[in-house]
Amino acid sequence: MKSVGCTFKNQNGWTTTPPPEMFADPISFIGKMQSPRVIKTHIPLELLPPKLVETCKVVYVCRNPKDTCVSYFHHSAIGKPVYKLYGNFEDYSELFFDGRLVYGDYWQHLKTAWALRGHENFKFIWFEDMKKDHKAGLKDLAQFLGYERTEEELDALVKHLTIDNMRDISVAKARNDYEKEFRSKFFRKGQVGDWCNYFQGEALQKWNQWIKRHLEGTDIVMTFK
Repeated sequence: MKSVGCTFKNQNGWTTTPPPEMFADPISFIGKMQSPRVIKTHIPLELLPPKLVETCKVVYVCRNPKDTCVSYFHHSAIGKPVYKLYGNFEDYSELFFDGRLVYGDYWQHLKTAWALRGHENFKFIWFEDMKKDHKAGLKDLAQFLGYERTEEELDALVKHLTIDNMRDISVAKARNDYEKEFRSKFFRKGQVGDWCNYFQGEALQKWNQWIKRHLEGTDIVMTFK
């Protein structure tokens, strides 16, 4: 699958810039990467190579469904040419609720990964736990990947991986004004609990019941709201 370029307006009028190679032809781009390599994807495990966890280290990061929906909405909003998003949050949240967005149903995605969390090559991480103690999370992840890091290195990583710093680095690498604007919005808040600004009243009750229903009969524990 190949993507088209981005159209933006500059002082000379409208123009189109080709997408970075990693987006233009991701399969070819990955094929040229030297091993060991890091590949990030949002694709459900069912659509990835069947022997993935037998041959690779897999890190799966999951976020509570309400914050996931809010973040996904804003991500889709800045990528309108790709996601064709023209509705409001209420419309979008209904599509998320019904599992009718790109990458499929949240619960199917989560439960497939949860079933693999005991595998020696599979690391399941809650975004919320990582935010509680970023340094401890990085240390645990480094050990899983077979790397030992000093306390000083971990402290430097925590500082480097703040959302403000990542935003600044990304914006500095932008090729044009369009990319600068996109990248500045791409790194939005990186917080836990922003859903409180979007889910209230009957909608909140509906989603809380939906979450409760999907957790019944499982050993999945969400200790956050």
